[in-house]
Amino acid sequence: MNFQHPEYLLIATAFFGFLGSRAKKRGQYFSIGAQEQVVPVSRFHGYILKVPLACWFLAGLLFAAALADPYTEYKATTTEVLGKKAMLAVDASVSMGQGTRGSAMESIKEMLKDFSRRRIAKGDFVGVSAYSGQSNSSRGFGYARVVQYPTNDAVVVESAVNVLQPSIFGHYSAVGDGILVAIFALIEPEARKALGEMYDRQKLENSIWSIGADNERSGYAQEVAAAIGRQKGKYIVLFSDGKFNTGLDPSRALWFAQRIGLKIHFVYFESTGATGLKQEEEKIRKEWTIRSVLRTGGTYKESIDVDGVRLLLEEIDLAEPAEILVEEGRRKNSRKPVFLFGALLVLCIWFVSWLGWGESL
Repeated sequence: MNFQHPEYLLIATAFFGFLGSRAKKRGQYFSIGAQEQVVPVSRFHGYILKVPLACWFLAGLLFAAALADPYTEYKATTTEVLGKKAMLAVDASVSMGQGTRGSAMESIKEMLKDFSRRRIAKGDFVGVSAYSGQSNSSRGFGYARVVQYPTNDAVVVESAVNVLQPSIFGHYSAVGDGILVAIFALIEPEARKALGEMYDRQKLENSIWSIGADNERSGYAQEVAAAIGRQKGKYIVLFSDGKFNTGLDPSRALWFAQRIGLKIHFVYFESTGATGLKQEEEKIRKEWTIRSVLRTGGTYKESIDVDGVRLLLEEIDLAEPAEILVEEGRRKNSRKPVFLFGALLVLCIWFVSWLGWGESL
């Protein structure tokens, strides 16, 4: 056993010892008035007469020990499950079907609900975003919005998934805008904390749009990436047929994701509607997206039909195991209540003895 303040123990012990030494000496005789005589007490009664003084010293020592804050140490292991943050970025273009039964969108929505429930049960926070567009290859016509920021409420996530509909912002597929909005949903709290008033979302978006252009201005994007550092425990699951045909080039958004260590899992499946692109162009754009996704450390999953996506989601579930933090250290267990209880118990014994023998004590 150790004491947090051993000096208190020494001081208090000396103080109670001094008071005890000044205590009135008790007689060794009983006065029996009826007989008007004094008789010596037995050895047993002599011990009883010493009870108050013994209680005084013992109670004083126990109180002194309590003031010194006694404690014991023991080895403890703490296990904590660290929830991850995920965004489900869903293609809401016309190629996902028209919301009819059996369309890609309706099937994906049910799978997303199952996936989000599993992840939330593991401690994750899950958010939902959607993307589509209105024109071909022109900035400003690719649209993406956050439907629900990451939360650990499964009911809220399911409600957000139910909102998703094909052509929600237009007929085209703005994959790059979808990735970028999902990235912003995951990193903006850290970016605002790290940069304060220096953080400018529009400036960051413009910087990312300029990647690979003749007038590239990627400096601000790199500054933000350096400020927030590697984003551990965050990932995006991208649902698409992979054939972006409007808005931001996905490789630019994925360039930024790679810089901040944000993994993108790309789930590809055959579309149930037209994309407006020639077959060769579809193939080229899909390959661009796949290569960029793999550079983030994420995975690429492909299915020939929507039904196979369920298995792909299970693979992603396994690829993102829950992070478990195990800490070993020594814990302190205060013993002050034990000493205080002991001191009070001794005082109770003294009080009972005083009631029993009164002035003779």
